[in-house]
Amino acid sequence: MLAGLIVAAFALVGAIIGLTKIVLDSVAGNSAAAAPLAVPAPAYADGLPRLLKTAVQSDPTLALIAQFRDRFTAATGGASGQPSAQYREPGTLDLATDKPAWVMYVGYNSDTSLGAPQTTILKLMNSLTGNSLPSSSWSIPAGPRGGSARCAIAKITDISVSICAWATGNTFGALMSPTADTSGDELAVLLPPMRLDLQPG
Repeated sequence: MLAGLIVAAFALVGAIIGLTKIVLDSVAGNSAAAAPLAVPAPAYADGLPRLLKTAVQSDPTLALIAQFRDRFTAATGGASGQPSAQYREPGTLDLATDKPAWVMYVGYNSDTSLGAPQTTILKLMNSLTGNSLPSSSWSIPAGPRGGSARCAIAKITDISVSICAWATGNTFGALMSPTADTSGDELAVLLPPMRLDLQPG
């Protein structure tokens, strides 16, 4: 009987520890999701170095970036002064320019609630891709920072691009790269670890 009580006690302690971990993880996730995006954008995101503004870009690349920014700004309601950066992917070449491949990042911090992240991310993807069909993008893991995330393949200025974005209750951000540089699946893998630097928590 004593042995049975000891086993039951160990089981109870294990259950309490497990429940405590779940609660703490949930609190940490909610706290991270509520954290603002870093302003300005950090010098490194998942080890990818930020490109200097003086980096030479081709005219098609500049036009692509400008239109992507415009589509993102439209989703914010015209807000300006948000974090933005272009990150270099060492070891990978942009086939159109023979320069290192890159990932564009833009983010938005809101002073008020944006509503449910699942709804916000769909609206953001609609603006970025120019396609309102939910099937035009797919859901991906948002990572430790929480919220909701999706990816899509779209054409901007006749260039095929991979787009991945995320949303929380007060923030949203997006990554974009030509598909010739970064496939949609590759960008989906990059998003969670890049967010750890873009949204420090």
